[in-house]
Amino acid sequence: SMNKLFQRQLNITYLLFLIVCFLSCQQGEQGKKPFPTVYKQYLDSITNLDSMAVVLMNTDSAKARFMATNAVSLANSIKSDEILIKTLNVKGLVLLVAQNDSAIFFLNRALKITDTTLFKQERGNIFYNMAQLYLEASDVKNAIILLDSSIQSGLLYGQPSAVSISLNALAALYQTSDDLQMAKTYYDSALTVATRYNLPREMGIALGNVAQFGHDTKESAGMIKKAIQLIATVKGTEVERANLLVNLGLLQENPDSAMIYYNMVIKMGENSNIPIAMIGAYNNIAYFYLDKHDVKTATQCIVGMAVPLAKKMSNYDWLAVLYDTYADILIEKKAFNEAVIWLRKSTEARTIYDKMIAKKQVRLLNAMLDLKNKNLIIVEKDQQIILRNARINRMKFWLALAGMLILFLALGYFWMRQRTRNKLQYLKLESAQKILEAEEHEKEKNGMELHDSIGMLGIKVNETFERHPSADAGIKNSIDMHIANFTDEVRNLSHRMSKKILERHAIGPLLINLCEETAKYGKLKLQFDIGDPATEIPVQCTMHVYRIIQELLNNARKYASEANITLSVKFAHKAIEIEYHDDGPGFDPDAESKKGMGLSNIFARVNLLNGTVELDTVPEHGVYWKISAPFQSLPNIL
Repeated sequence: SMNKLFQRQLNITYLLFLIVCFLSCQQGEQGKKPFPTVYKQYLDSITNLDSMAVVLMNTDSAKARFMATNAVSLANSIKSDEILIKTLNVKGLVLLVAQNDSAIFFLNRALKITDTTLFKQERGNIFYNMAQLYLEASDVKNAIILLDSSIQSGLLYGQPSAVSISLNALAALYQTSDDLQMAKTYYDSALTVATRYNLPREMGIALGNVAQFGHDTKESAGMIKKAIQLIATVKGTEVERANLLVNLGLLQENPDSAMIYYNMVIKMGENSNIPIAMIGAYNNIAYFYLDKHDVKTATQCIVGMAVPLAKKMSNYDWLAVLYDTYADILIEKKAFNEAVIWLRKSTEARTIYDKMIAKKQVRLLNAMLDLKNKNLIIVEKDQQIILRNARINRMKFWLALAGMLILFLALGYFWMRQRTRNKLQYLKLESAQKILEAEEHEKEKNGMELHDSIGMLGIKVNETFERHPSADAGIKNSIDMHIANFTDEVRNLSHRMSKKILERHAIGPLLINLCEETAKYGKLKLQFDIGDPATEIPVQCTMHVYRIIQELLNNARKYASEANITLSVKFAHKAIEIEYHDDGPGFDPDAESKKGMGLSNIFARVNLLNGTVELDTVPEHGVYWKISAPFQSLPNIL
């Protein structure tokens, strides 16, 4: 039933593969890249093919090779290095299990791609698979180096499965060399890594190996049973489970209990096409019946069941073991002469197997040597490319150095130029500060003199009028009232000329008073909207804003007395915005005759406030000012 399921999945996947290839050819003819949906179909097909190849590689190597080959073809067609690395590694693994010498070429190709791209995650598995090839060739030294590389790559690129299986492989090597303490340490480490990252297959393999070091048979059997449960959750692990079941049978003290596990192995081997596991089970069952002196059943297990399977596989290693087992059966039957014949057959099978292994090792070593020679040629070419690139890089370095020198010189020039500009700007600002300081000082001086003189002037006018013989009382009172009003207005004017007095008042009332008096005495058609600041304004900003608006209204009184005037002063968060507009005669801002001291003062004060000015005016089309400036503490220059 499982074979039918695999066959159905194979047919579906192959059909999808043909459809995708057809779409690829059609799009290749049109010169277009695959659509996203087609690209996803590629990835799904590759994933299915690789997964089924891994599942079938121990039970049906031909199907596994077919699927792995198709996966590599699809990966080549989508031009994805990451996917190609994975498919090449799977192809090498499938060929490795099938004992095909060409596995080294696919694994080496996958490793080369990881060397030249950013996709390093698969390196641990590639190193592990290559280590198995070197173990097949009895090159233990290089195998250990590759296993260590697998562990290091797995740790570096986050591939814990490679770390766990490589630790298992190193432990097996130590166990072969009878260093059981180191073997136990590495098996425990493999189990720790697999447990930490919840890898059921790796946990089961490691736990099954650790079971060999259990304190008693019951403890070891329990560990193997748990290992079987873990591995059973992963597809394509029938071989591992069968081996664990055989080990579990060997641990049973009761032969009948052992037979239960051996029969489970045979059933699993029949369902999943695992003849090697079946051969091992039949061999153990034969000894079970031999211990019971049931020679007939033991003979049937070996001659009738196990030997035909081994011959079908041409597995001379197992044939040598089975012939030796059958010789033991013949000895039990007292057929010593016939037993000698089967012992000779066992020796001949072992010789054939050793020759086959030797030839295989020679072929594998030749393949590795050929690959190394090709790599040497590639390395030599790479060295030539490296030397050429080194010369190019030196040229690039000197060009970059020259470019950086030119850049530094240019930056130095622009820095000096900007520094000169900044210094000139600073001098202009300093000059404007001094001019405004002198202007404010002169205003304050004139204001004080005007304030002191207006009182004496009023007294003298009153005394003169008192001495006039025809002075009428009503007229005298009226004149006194006008003189008093005039005196008050002059005093207010003198106060506005003094910055010390202005700084003691809030900016809102000051600007409202200024607008009202200018509109009243200048007879202006002024509409004004003065906002109320939400935060405290520095006194220096208050002075500059007041003087700017005062200058705007003075210019309106001089040149646009008949015009309609609007003034808006708004206070935002830590900023002020002034908008002025009239429909008067306007002026040409570029004409030197119109650039009086007042216009220059406006620009100078806005500059001191680090603000911006927008002036829009042409003759006969009115004047528009928009001034924006932040509130900030300024040097106390006034």
